[in-house]
Amino acid sequence: MGLLVDAALFAALSAAFFLGVGHSFEPDHLVAVSTIVTQRRGVAKSLLTGSYWGLGHTVVLLLAGLFVIILKIQFLIYQSQFFEFGVGVMLIILGVWTIRNVKQNRLHFHAHEHQGKIHSHFHSHPNNSESHDHRHLPFWVGVVHGLAGGGGLVILAMSTMVSFIQALLFMVAFGGGTIFGMSMFGSALSLPLTLGKRWSYRIGSVASVATGILSVLLGLVVIAGNI
Repeated sequence: MGLLVDAALFAALSAAFFLGVGHSFEPDHLVAVSTIVTQRRGVAKSLLTGSYWGLGHTVVLLLAGLFVIILKIQFLIYQSQFFEFGVGVMLIILGVWTIRNVKQNRLHFHAHEHQGKIHSHFHSHPNNSESHDHRHLPFWVGVVHGLAGGGGLVILAMSTMVSFIQALLFMVAFGGGTIFGMSMFGSALSLPLTLGKRWSYRIGSVASVATGILSVLLGLVVIAGNI
């Protein structure tokens, strides 16, 4: 009997972990983290960005889940929609912030003549004096995402566990999955941004503009869907 219980718990925790991995790849999560990753250089920094996002996401879900279990507070659908609306606003802010950073670095097209031919390419003048790593940013972005969308469903699943310890382990496993999934995504996204010093900044600048615009558009869609 004990082996059956242990096997069932292991299966539930494994499922929670892979659910967390899948949850981390939701479009709004990827876009939000992409706006931050494209502002940085290096696989290690990008991995930490994903990890901080997953940690913030896990912390808020864990706290909310504990409130649901201990205080018997119900998590209602309209509350999830409220947090979804907040995610939309945050995506717009992140998008504007990303585009503004590129503008501050004075990215522009630069034309010059070489051996009788005119070449055009991106050119920039980074302003390092105003740079700031914003290490805390991905954590708080993860916090905002925590209770939106599928987060509420995870809390409901957590509340169905037969014991407090199992519920806690379920959330920890789910959080581990989100941290792992987003860390891998951040690392993978950073690879083309760090290949070669000559193209690194140009690729990063173009990617920043693209993710910034996408973030604003997705934010507008999310807001429209929750009004």
